Amino acid sequence: MKFRKDINGLRAFAVVAVVLFHFDSNLLTGGFAGVDVFFVISGFLMTTIIFSALEQDKFSIIGFYRARGRRIIPALSVVCLFLMAFAWFYLPPIDYQLLAKHTLSSLSFLSNMTFWQESGYFDAASHEKWLLHTWSLSVEWQFYIIYPLVLVVCAKLFGLKALRWIVLLGCILGLILSAYASIRWPSLAFYSLPTRAWEMMLGGIAFLFPWQLAATYKRTLELFGISLIILSYFILTGNDVWPGYLALLPTLGTYFVIVAATESSWLTGNALSQWLGKISYSLYLWHWPVVVAIGYFAFDSSYTLVLGLICCLLLATLSFYIVENNIFKTWQGKGKDLGTFFIFRGVFILSALTAFGVYFNDGVYTRKSDQTIYRNAFLAQSDWYYPAANYNFAKTKIRRIESVSKQKTLFLGDSLVEQYYPRMEQLLSQDPKLNETWFLTHGGCFPIKEIITFKRDCKNINHVELVLAEQHFDKIVVGGDWWQRFQIDEWHVKSDDGLITINTLQGQEVAYSLIDDLFLRLTQNSEQVYLLLPLPTGELYDYKYISRQAFNNTPLKRSYSRQYFADRYASFNEKITKLAVKYQIEVINPLDALCNTQQCSTADSEGVPIYKDNKHIRASYMRSNVVFLDNMVESD
Repeated sequence: MKFRKDINGLRAFAVVAVVLFHFDSNLLTGGFAGVDVFFVISGFLMTTIIFSALEQDKFSIIGFYRARGRRIIPALSVVCLFLMAFAWFYLPPIDYQLLAKHTLSSLSFLSNMTFWQESGYFDAASHEKWLLHTWSLSVEWQFYIIYPLVLVVCAKLFGLKALRWIVLLGCILGLILSAYASIRWPSLAFYSLPTRAWEMMLGGIAFLFPWQLAATYKRTLELFGISLIILSYFILTGNDVWPGYLALLPTLGTYFVIVAATESSWLTGNALSQWLGKISYSLYLWHWPVVVAIGYFAFDSSYTLVLGLICCLLLATLSFYIVENNIFKTWQGKGKDLGTFFIFRGVFILSALTAFGVYFNDGVYTRKSDQTIYRNAFLAQSDWYYPAANYNFAKTKIRRIESVSKQKTLFLGDSLVEQYYPRMEQLLSQDPKLNETWFLTHGGCFPIKEIITFKRDCKNINHVELVLAEQHFDKIVVGGDWWQRFQIDEWHVKSDDGLITINTLQGQEVAYSLIDDLFLRLTQNSEQVYLLLPLPTGELYDYKYISRQAFNNTPLKRSYSRQYFADRYASFNEKITKLAVKYQIEVINPLDALCNTQQCSTADSEGVPIYKDNKHIRASYMRSNVVFLDNMVESD
């Protein structure tokens, strides 16, 4: 293919946006759209290659796959092997195993589906996933696998002339699917090929339906396209539905730049844009591990951003010249250079085998002589139990623990209320005469529909009013991570005027008012309502934090002062307790049950963490030790 400086420059606009966004999302709130720019570029190039070969009856699917593999796999393999080697010395087993899992999914180009499955409420934070950025490579590779097969089949069935209209139709249908799925299944829509393929097909349309423009109009169209791309970087945010119709902003901008096809441009053709465009793939591969390392090892300096960016550019430059450029060109000798042959295949195989061994050996916790802490971390990691909803009621999904009793108890709130389910289930299995117990909860959701949590489907818990209208409860237990919610900078509240964003103080006032209304409805429905105050929470409860401290030989602290939590929650507890007293709601303070008079221990007698993370109690510990809510299911 003829090298196009404008497309190479576009890569610079894409990668810079992504890198800046990942280092600090406040720099470019919509910088994530740079990935969508890459998708359009990729679709244009792939369509150009495939159609040009089909027209000459010279297209080879195997040859196409090999070419894509030569372009993508070597640099990716080097990054994966480097991280696996680095992690041997610096990551504890629980983190090492996760990296190994992600290495295998990245090398097999299935990481987008892996990260989608891990996008649940309790999964590791994004900044703990060293290869999270490879999801986009997996989407592209899956497109490379399927797209040429579909085109070849359709070309034989309908002919080449009809094929471009099929691509256009596929793009339109894909956009419609993406717009719907982004609202209905936001996480799946973000990571999956079916909701991203239209962006690459849009790039294909740029080749299949070329524009014939005078030079003046080309420059105008290019400027307009780049303006759309840059505008998307500044006006989009992580709270927007993505990649629905809003993705048209950066993708159409990219499309316009491609069809403009300006041969010389000060925007895309300058030396800086061309250099960044050349190293863009390596820069994309290396920047995210640097970002994760900064957070993981808590590097904190006024120069962190600058030093981090310099590190990314150095690694990317080395990767481009050593892996992509020199060795890559030698490898194109189709195996004649045996040294290069073994280097490439050796790096790929070695990184895959290393990851396989690490994953199935629990992060190789034998690297340390004292293995107890790491074994306990694995025990805590999987110790959670909250089954799927088993009862549909009032347009709502309920977890119902049945009994022979006619009296009913409702647990209402988020995951900090969900965690009591194992204990309640055990009690009712031992005595079916206890109250039938319902759990109306959703992790990360406020039990008030006016308070919005972005990227989380809270519709079942937001049907509280319908449930209360159709079912009477003898007891209601309400609570959640409310204190943490009151620490946020902005509140998003649904009102008669639509969704509004308000600052902390105004948001808290609105929230307390809404909680007041909720308490009124609860007490009108039930004979007795109970309010759960905040649990003791913090990093010392987190098995990951404990493992990391132990792996770095940092002295471990395994308890908090009870006074620390009393002071921490004092203001919130005072205000919400006043509301509870107003409606004669009984207030329960978990500190009384989970702490002694002086200390709050973070581990049991055998040293196993009490919690499964920094705020949720393990299911097995809940069943055997947390008894302070037992009377919630006892009949009066």
